[in-house]
Amino acid sequence: MAKKASKTGIIRHHMTAGQKVRAGDFRGAVAEYREILKMDSKDTQALQMMAQCMIRLNNPKEAMKYGERAVAANPSDFNALRMMAEMSLAMRDKKSANKYIQEALSNPPEDMKLPKLMKFALASFSWIPPVRRYKRAKYEEMESFNQYNKEWLEKAKSGKLSAPSMTGQSKKQRMRRQ
Repeated sequence: MAKKASKTGIIRHHMTAGQKVRAGDFRGAVAEYREILKMDSKDTQALQMMAQCMIRLNNPKEAMKYGERAVAANPSDFNALRMMAEMSLAMRDKKSANKYIQEALSNPPEDMKLPKLMKFALASFSWIPPVRRYKRAKYEEMESFNQYNKEWLEKAKSGKLSAPSMTGQSKKQRMRRQ
């Protein structure tokens, strides 16, 4: 039975989970994402991050399950489709990879237009609304992520995608965290 979803509770768990991911505490992040999924079982961001954490914890089968749930929750989510295509390639499942690649190609990210508007604002007015360092950093981060998406789409269209690594941390890295 799902807990009653509290928007602030979900946001709080997302923030805590994000901090744990950045600190390399993937088990702690998994616990936070599980709490989010108890409140909202279709939270695509939590499902995608859960899949990423499972990869880092060397559990690709669980990662695929969470990735599939993310795609089921939002079948037009480019990031979920791209993640599933990459995981399928890494697991040598070309049939599934091709399916997810085709779906991703038919659902390119809409936010790729936003950096052009932000560049125009920056070039024309020398500012990014609102003018805060955090927003500027997020804009720059989003721009580099969109560049990655563009390159990924070009590779997918030309059939030149290669399998990414599905390995997480080495045993030595995991031992340092404990």
